[in-house]
Amino acid sequence: MAKLAESVGGTETAFEYQVNGVTKLSVRGDGALLDSNGLNRAIFNPTAKTIVDGAATTLFTVPIATSTVVGGTIQFMVHVSDGTDFQALSGYVSYSSVNKAGTLTNAITQLATTEAKAVSGGTLTLAWTMAEDTADVVSIKLQPTGSLTETTFTVTYTVQPLRGTVTIV
Repeated sequence: MAKLAESVGGTETAFEYQVNGVTKLSVRGDGALLDSNGLNRAIFNPTAKTIVDGAATTLFTVPIATSTVVGGTIQFMVHVSDGTDFQALSGYVSYSSVNKAGTLTNAITQLATTEAKAVSGGTLTLAWTMAEDTADVVSIKLQPTGSLTETTFTVTYTVQPLRGTVTIV
């Protein structure tokens, strides 16, 4: 059985699929897809986030308690324009972190084999970073570097956490 709510906000359930009265899948108003345990498995983030050339911008955070691990993937597309030239870069990023006795070890990698870059002029590169900005919380950041005098510089992305709860910033 499926239930559909007409008007919901952020963390309220917008859609729920049940089998024999047990929730198997639900979608929240903020675009998060939750599994039968209530864990977010995909955050469909339709809003393009403005990013700044040469500056690291936090896209999302993930809390990580002692003796646990987090990780997942990001599918993204960066759109750049100066009104004359246009640039698009799409791809995937994998991230993971472990917390051993309060010490975090982080890894983040853009998968070059899945990257697709199209530019009508200029250059565009991306640097992904992962850092502990507050105790036991990692922040995933994107720093673009381009050669255009941008009037548009945005990223649209979907996060697929395999472990950990993501908060879009």
